[in-house]
Amino acid sequence: MDIFKDCVVSTVFKYKRIAALHAVILFITSISHYQNRLHNENCCFITL
Repeated sequence: MDIFKDCVVSTVFKYKRIAALHAVILFITSISHYQNRLHNENCCFITL
């Protein structure tokens, strides 16, 4: 039973770490995407 509990705890910690990593990646990609969109709009505005 203790082995099972240790396995569950380690799995939960692993998934929490993966979820945190995904959240950070998603946050960074959304920021970079937003900046790229602003940059593209500025370029289009300049070309107009």
